[in-house]
Amino acid sequence: MQPALKLRDFFKGLAQADEAVSSGSNPGSAEAGGASHFAIAQAQATSPTRHALQPLSKQDAEHWVAYWRGVGLFK
Repeated sequence: MQPALKLRDFFKGLAQADEAVSSGSNPGSAEAGGASHFAIAQAQATSPTRHALQPLSKQDAEHWVAYWRGVGLFK
């Protein structure tokens, strides 16, 4: 079997999971790509630092991309 064919089912599964998330057919069941949601309630309960953390924002992602561009990652 060709190496690329071995990856076909994996990528097909990712695409199907993305379609399900995007269409809203199973809301809240998974992240993009079919990744599971992480349950963090117990970690937050045992750590004041974790409890105080805020979700990542669009601005966080924009800062990362600006940094990566600045160091030439996208050349």
